[in-house]
Amino acid sequence: MKRQTTLTISCGRVLKAKAQTVIFTQVQSDDEDDKESIASSNYISNSVEENIAQTYHITLIEDGEVEEEDAEDAPAELEEGTRATIDELKEVNLGDIENPRSIYISASLTHGEEGTYIALLNEFKDEFAWSYKEIPGLYPKVVVHHLLKNAGATYQRAMQKIFDDMLHKNVECYVDDLVVKSKKRENHFHGLRKVFERLRRYQLKMNPSKCAFGVTSEKFLGFIVRQRGIEIKQANIDAILRMLEPRNIHELKSLQGKLVYLRRFISNLAGRCQPFSRLMKKDVPFQWDEACDKAFKSIKSYLMKPRVLVAPVPGRPLILYVAAQEHSIGILLARKNDEGKENTLYYLSRTMTLNELKYPLIEKLCLALIFSIQKLKHYFQSHSIHLVSKANPLKYVMATPVLSDRLARWYHQLQ
Repeated sequence: MKRQTTLTISCGRVLKAKAQTVIFTQVQSDDEDDKESIASSNYISNSVEENIAQTYHITLIEDGEVEEEDAEDAPAELEEGTRATIDELKEVNLGDIENPRSIYISASLTHGEEGTYIALLNEFKDEFAWSYKEIPGLYPKVVVHHLLKNAGATYQRAMQKIFDDMLHKNVECYVDDLVVKSKKRENHFHGLRKVFERLRRYQLKMNPSKCAFGVTSEKFLGFIVRQRGIEIKQANIDAILRMLEPRNIHELKSLQGKLVYLRRFISNLAGRCQPFSRLMKKDVPFQWDEACDKAFKSIKSYLMKPRVLVAPVPGRPLILYVAAQEHSIGILLARKNDEGKENTLYYLSRTMTLNELKYPLIEKLCLALIFSIQKLKHYFQSHSIHLVSKANPLKYVMATPVLSDRLARWYHQLQ
């Protein structure tokens, strides 16, 4: 026989507890009296041996009324959000004095543009929710327990379905972050209206405290998006510039973690961090030498003038530069602008393994090309690529009469 008591505690706005007793007893034959196997919560026959290999269990709930968990009313207002914009904003009230409906537009708009935005926002005012009560079909328990934040991949798939014909044209969407963009100001109202109509069709609501309209820059996925390109947030750069020389392995890992976040903005990052790799090995004493200090200062100097990355243009070819350094391989993806100058899209690099260091130069270039294809596959699928390197890795792989296992694998990936 075994008795187990469970205390269930529900912690909402009101703390509630529920006691539950479970008694495990040996399986009895059919001709035995029921009272020796079940009895009551206060008495179980002591003659039954403790044997729980094969058992029944009886659940006994303590006396007293068990109350269901309260589904309290939702908060009066939505949680305050942060408007991810760089521009100065102006607050506009779409309601009245007694029932304000605040929303934000860019302070740099002309008087005519401001009037057009306000008229458009008033027309689609029902697409905003200033409180949870204005969201149709929302169960109060979901709000009380903040389960709306756990949408994840399911919500992302739904948004891709909803905005399928607009994505990467005039809309960018990542889970609940939505950006409506246009190259010309006069075309922005048309794209914004289409998005509002799509939201109305699928009964989606926006939090006005997190929205900003008519802005020319935006913080999206941790970076700043402007007309001229994608930039690093100054706070991320300052976090590295203010760092002192690492004194132990934990501070070095912290530095490398910050650099990895910015890796697509830094050329040959793996090569620049090569002096640090010795300190990361197991059972190696941490000793910050001159080479590490030089590399650390070089990275700081590089970040004093951070690069601005651009987006690819549909229909235009891209330029891929591959190079092999002493201990690393580096890749640069670029495109030409309207003036014929090359702009950077992506930096990529990695450290070579001990076996890869023994490759001849031409095979190191082949390795860099294969690495770029694996990491930048989406660019290769949607654009024509012009390859630039010291030697021709494609010709080497395609023209070699007898391929080794490694070259055969590369040849297969290049098909």
